[in-house]
Amino acid sequence: MNPQTGDVVRIGAAASVQFGGDRALLMRVTSVDPKPTYHGWIWLTGYVLDHTGEAINKREVFVQVAGLHYVHRAPARPVRPTRPPAPRQSAPRRPAPDAVGSHLEPEPRPQRKAPATRGTPAPRPQVGAPRVTRKWPKNLPLLEP
Repeated sequence: MNPQTGDVVRIGAAASVQFGGDRALLMRVTSVDPKPTYHGWIWLTGYVLDHTGEAINKREVFVQVAGLHYVHRAPARPVRPTRPPAPRQSAPRRPAPDAVGSHLEPEPRPQRKAPATRGTPAPRPQVGAPRVTRKWPKNLPLLEP
């Protein structure tokens, strides 16, 4: 079983040769690298602890899982119960015309009547720049390779 965040492990010679003898250390795991490595080996990141349990420095070590001795296992993370999503709230409704405060709303604008026309309708004004068409001049010589 791989260590989890919060576990305190003793890393000695059984975990890796470099931690043999007085080089063994106590580590509080902060992360376990999920990338695949050699079978039975993992990368651990954590804080090295002194004899009082205080963190001395942060290290990343490559160790065998079978050689780790668990001093303290972190409690299992509580599973948060899933809740159904909250119902969506609709936009606030406008008050009825006879409701209090309706006199604060602006009055609707009166509709303008279209002017009466006789015969053909008046030309519509142009919007934007006039359309320009360009023609190639006929007197330019052709370029030959």
